Amino acid sequence: AREGNFPCHDGMIEYIALEGRTIISAGVDGWIRSWNLADFEFAEVSEEDPMVRIKPTREHQLPGVSIKAMKRGKTYWLIQDQNGAIHKLTIPGYRTTTVARFHAGSITGAITAPKSH
Repeated sequence: AREGNFPCHDGMIEYIALEGRTIISAGVDGWIRSWNLADFEFAEVSEEDPMVRIKPTREHQLPGVSIKAMKRGKTYWLIQDQNGAIHKLTIPGYRTTTVARFHAGSITGAITAPKSH
């Protein structure tokens, strides 16, 4: 849980990855959160209160986006939006651009090609 007894995400967590000593999580709530792995490793719990409360080291929200999957590039993230779009989040700076929007409904899967067409 986050500080204040808030859940890590409001709704399903759809993406989680370990990058070095950082855990990256993203969910249908549109939030991408980074967590310090050491905070989890050294957290102390008791029988009376077994919940760990940790503050994310970084947070970024994509308003109106329901994150279903993410793919890391060298300087960006590609984000699959359940609402029918692909977004690109540049790192650093966290600037978001919409790469493609699809009118046929939700995206149910995506994969990147190693070379362009």
